[in-house]
Amino acid sequence: MRKMESYTYKRWTKMWRLWTHHRLDSPLEELVTYDNYMTYGHLYYFQYLKNDHDIKRNIWIIKKYLSNEMIQNLDKAYQIYQDNLELINNKKLSDFELENLFMEVDETFYSDSYEMTKIIMRELSDYTDIKIYNFKKRNKVMRKIKSSKKS
Repeated sequence: MRKMESYTYKRWTKMWRLWTHHRLDSPLEELVTYDNYMTYGHLYYFQYLKNDHDIKRNIWIIKKYLSNEMIQNLDKAYQIYQDNLELINNKKLSDFELENLFMEVDETFYSDSYEMTKIIMRELSDYTDIKIYNFKKRNKVMRKIKSSKKS
């Protein structure tokens, strides 16, 4: 792996580790949450956020970074969720029926899921709290400095 690819991979891995401990700042926290829970679809994402306030707050934040097509798809998914909230909460729909409700919007998201990765990578490049230190190189430099002081 080339150095830059390795560095990016390490930052990506560290970002996910920080996310699991809820230590990312906004908007990266919301973008990664959306990306992660969309693995299971919009319904799972909305149910994870639980209350309407959290859903609206997250949607408001991530909309600033999404393309127009992704925004329209997210709005459509949220409208489906709102329209069927009572049926979902009272478990009046089978899992199959729930999947059918969100199938179109989920497939639209999945067809362009790489777009989400690009958005997160762009935000990650601006996110300065994730630093990967090259300790091998640092130790080499420190040894050179120490040896030059002894001479």
